[in-house]
Amino acid sequence: MERAQALGLQFCKDNFPGHPAIVCTHPDGHNSAGNIHVHIVIGSLRVRTVERQPFMDKPCDWEAGKKHRCTSAMLRHLRVAVMEMCEQADLNQINLLEAQGDHVSEREYWAQRRGQRRLDHANAKLAAEGQQPTQTVYQTELDKLRKQIYAVLNKTTTFEEFSALLMQEHGIAVKESRGRLSYCPPGRTKFITAKKLSKKF
Repeated sequence: MERAQALGLQFCKDNFPGHPAIVCTHPDGHNSAGNIHVHIVIGSLRVRTVERQPFMDKPCDWEAGKKHRCTSAMLRHLRVAVMEMCEQADLNQINLLEAQGDHVSEREYWAQRRGQRRLDHANAKLAAEGQQPTQTVYQTELDKLRKQIYAVLNKTTTFEEFSALLMQEHGIAVKESRGRLSYCPPGRTKFITAKKLSKKF
């Protein structure tokens, strides 16, 4: 915890100079992975002028009295800075400059956790009654849809084949709009955009 807090403080000093800030560190109590969270909250107004850095491209990025701007250059710099910090500190890291595959939203993460708790509770009742549970892992609607799409993708080579097989095997309608795909599983009327599934999709 102390080491993580120190890294967070230094990261804040290096990347948000001139801004009042709070750095808070705590263990992640929602799972047993042993993760530690470091939160940095900055005041948007810079209170003192600082030395210009390579990632600063306009006077408002270093002059006192100006508001913080989260530009594309700044975001890229922060991602690289986090990766370099992790490498130097010998910490696990991911490539923050690329789409991160099947990472899910926080909303879906918690939906999966709640669903798994309900399923575990129901299975415990079945086991107490001497019955065998038929399902042990809870799947969100989005996770189920991802797996069905992958299963069909592995058997097709064209969009037409993909679309037809997805409907034939899983009853999922797919449509394309301006180069983007959307999916409508059985029982739904509203399509789910590929972007909502994950960055990879």
